[in-house]
Amino acid sequence: MLNAFKAGMDIVQGSAFWLIMLVFAMFLVAICTAAYNDDKTAGL
Repeated sequence: MLNAFKAGMDIVQGSAFWLIMLVFAMFLVAICTAAYNDDKTAGL
């Protein structure tokens, strides 16, 4: 399991992969919270 993970990290060169995952996670959270809050903002 850990070896497969380590191989995956070598393929995507670590930091770039984690940066993409972080942005994707934040994007997902933004969508979920926007849907949950039922969009109380006036703009956008």
